[in-house]
Amino acid sequence: MKIEIMEQQKQVCIWLTREESADEDLEAKMMQLLEPYREKRFFFTIYRSGTQDLAEMTSALLIYNIKRSAERAVQMEKAMQENQA
Repeated sequence: MKIEIMEQQKQVCIWLTREESADEDLEAKMMQLLEPYREKRFFFTIYRSGTQDLAEMTSALLIYNIKRSAERAVQMEKAMQENQA
């Protein structure tokens, strides 16, 4: 586990391995340890290791975003042409 506390941004980032994510006792202890930051209204981000291949999933997400961007561009172009007509 890695805990990164950024006082100026009022943010706490917590990085957990798969094993740590599955450990309910560890999570309860962690939340108790971080209670003072919760009281100060810090923003918490918890990063949990996944079970899938990171490179493969990132590639799939990029491909999806490129396709979605192209679809939106076509839709905007059609809307502009309809407005001009």
